[in-house]
Amino acid sequence: MVPPALNVSKPATAGLLSGVDWLDSPLGPVEAWSPALRAAADLMTHSESAMFLVWGDDRIFLYNRAYLPVLGSKHPRALGRPMIESWAEVWPEVSLLLQRSFAGESLRFENHPFVIRRNGLEERAWFDFSYTPIFAPAGGVEGVLCILSEKTGQVLAERALQQQADMLQQLFAEAPGFMALLRGPQHVFELANASYRELIGGRNPVNQPLREALPEVVEQGFLALLDEVYRTGERYIGRRVPVTLRRDDALAQFWVDFVYQPVYGTDGKVNGIFVQGTDVTHHVHTELALQEAVDSVAAERDRLNESEAKFRVIANAIPHLVWSQLPDGTREFCNDQWYEFTGLAPTATHQDWEALVHAGDRAHAARRWAEAQVRGQAYDIEFRLLHQPSATHRWCLGRVLPVHDAAGRLVRWLGTCTDIHEQRSQTEELRAAANRKDEFLAMLAHELRNPLAPIRAAAELLKIEGADAARQARAVAIIDRQVRHMTELVDDLLDVSRVTRGLVELELLPTDLKAVVSAAVEQARPLIASRGHTLHLHVAADAAVVLGDATRLIQVVVNLLSNAAKYTPRGGRIDVSVAVPDTQVRIVVSDNGSGIGPELLPHVFEMFTQAVRTPDRSEGGLGIGLTLVRSLVEAHGGSVSADSDGVGKGSRFTLCLPAHHQQPPAPRVAAGELTRSASGRRVLLVDDNVDAAETLGELLAVLGHEVRLSFDGQRAIEIAAGFDPDIFILDVGLPDINGYELAHRLRMRPSAGRALFIALTGYGQEHDRVLSRTAGFHHHFVKPLDVGRLSEILEHAPS
Repeated sequence: MVPPALNVSKPATAGLLSGVDWLDSPLGPVEAWSPALRAAADLMTHSESAMFLVWGDDRIFLYNRAYLPVLGSKHPRALGRPMIESWAEVWPEVSLLLQRSFAGESLRFENHPFVIRRNGLEERAWFDFSYTPIFAPAGGVEGVLCILSEKTGQVLAERALQQQADMLQQLFAEAPGFMALLRGPQHVFELANASYRELIGGRNPVNQPLREALPEVVEQGFLALLDEVYRTGERYIGRRVPVTLRRDDALAQFWVDFVYQPVYGTDGKVNGIFVQGTDVTHHVHTELALQEAVDSVAAERDRLNESEAKFRVIANAIPHLVWSQLPDGTREFCNDQWYEFTGLAPTATHQDWEALVHAGDRAHAARRWAEAQVRGQAYDIEFRLLHQPSATHRWCLGRVLPVHDAAGRLVRWLGTCTDIHEQRSQTEELRAAANRKDEFLAMLAHELRNPLAPIRAAAELLKIEGADAARQARAVAIIDRQVRHMTELVDDLLDVSRVTRGLVELELLPTDLKAVVSAAVEQARPLIASRGHTLHLHVAADAAVVLGDATRLIQVVVNLLSNAAKYTPRGGRIDVSVAVPDTQVRIVVSDNGSGIGPELLPHVFEMFTQAVRTPDRSEGGLGIGLTLVRSLVEAHGGSVSADSDGVGKGSRFTLCLPAHHQQPPAPRVAAGELTRSASGRRVLLVDDNVDAAETLGELLAVLGHEVRLSFDGQRAIEIAAGFDPDIFILDVGLPDINGYELAHRLRMRPSAGRALFIALTGYGQEHDRVLSRTAGFHHHFVKPLDVGRLSEILEHAPS
């Protein structure tokens, strides 16, 4: 008899099961199968869904026809055999699941991944499946029924869509054209890329309605346009549209090309607007070319899918060079910017492309490209690419990205090139400037330390008891020379700082440049003579008068003469000429010295620039003299230039100033030497530097003045009450009361009205002198002190 659970007209062994010799199977003949097994087999055999049975302790494997695509070439030998024989690759995981179901647990999984071997190939597959235990009448589980549905195609499709979405999101964020996504009838910003935020002045409009984020555009018609696009579902394209935007608390006008593209929801209705465009303020003349590009994109849309069309629109809208290539080497696409930059035609060969890369970068670029093809990896590279309009190679940043399909196969290479020539040049210039500054600071430290050694040695010599007068005189002379040298170095630094910032006030008077050159030669002659050079003057007979500051012009010529003397080997020749061609006076200082190399010549007047120095650094100085020369000459309305035929071939510096036709005044008589005062003054000297105060006090006493010292402001007030000074010399930077406040308090004394106030400070810029005058000081002295000038002021001060 046929068991009641079975369908008599469709026996359990119908279909696939009928071809198995069950006598040799662990299950035995069909007639001996349990009712539960026969019922389950009958259900599975006649089901349109993929099913399989796992039966008994031997885990015998049975399945229906709908399951065959999953098995592939493993059928028919898998049928009726233990499941481990056909599914060894997944058995470690599947056996654990079966163990749970044989224990009575029902299981269900969705999109579960397995790595299976099917039709001789290993592949990754995803399944929805359930395990249902089949119980025996007496209890216990006899087998497990699995119902499954393969989801591999669906999962791969979803991943491909996500990959495309990620790529579009990346292009959206990095695109130099501005883009934004607005949602809802209030046009709330959901996305806005960096270019959009830059266009609107750095504001972040995300999560704000347009009316609140950009209130200035509401009355310009843009909100009405958005409302119309949202209502009708028709996109809007604007060309050369003026827009006024707020930038840094001010309104500024721009011109933009833009598209308002409606975005549809799953219900087929408009739920947002995509905004994309370009700032064409400085490129409105390219309107026709851009229109042709848009028309070309529109034509391409007829034959490309939506994703491909979007890619091409974005690629032609951004200012980067974009290309794509198929795995077989076929050039698939180049944007308009690529053809404009390279000058190549679409029919260009692979060799034409290679020839664009600079010869010095070609091997490196080819190696990186080959490595990427082998590994299937993205890479970045900097290289020089031929720019056809300028016929020069420009530095570019190249990015190459592999693009794969849903199955993971490489379908194309996507590449971009960004022109970084200016940024790289600026970086190299900044690096060179930083190197020159570091070299200058190291040399400055050396130059400032050099005088300290002889000063310290001379000071120690003065401490020795019983030293003869001649030795003491030599020590004092050493200290004096070295202090003057350090003062000159500091003055040079202050001068170049003040002059280059326009803080020097020039005393412009009719000045004879012949007299200027004569005075400069006298100042530079000791250096020239010490180097054994010969000096030749060539002075025109014509009047050489300019409107200038004689002191500063002498400083300019002395710098040029000193520069020639320092950089000319011993026994050289220096020529100085003064000529009056047309409406200019021209001074030329030339030498037959070390010359200037072509790489240094364009930079000789720049700060921190100096030629290579000898190992003993015998030239000395800070290398800022020519910077000061150029700044002073330009402040006089003139120009200075340098010329050299190369290293070892001498140098020529030419200075030109506008001629002036008024005769200069008679020269002033120079001040004399220090002498003892004929009318000594009562001097109160206040300085918190004890050594400086005592040294200056002793010197003033030697010159015939009665001196009192104070090292702080409060003590100075007490001394002044009983001393009644004629002269107050006050350090500005005191520890308790600054010099300005101290001067104010001292001037409140009844007898202070006739007293002379002198400020003593390390700061000598114009605003420092203004502060001194405002505080009531009559004179402003910058450390180190010019004792000769101070002595002259004290001598002629009113008694």
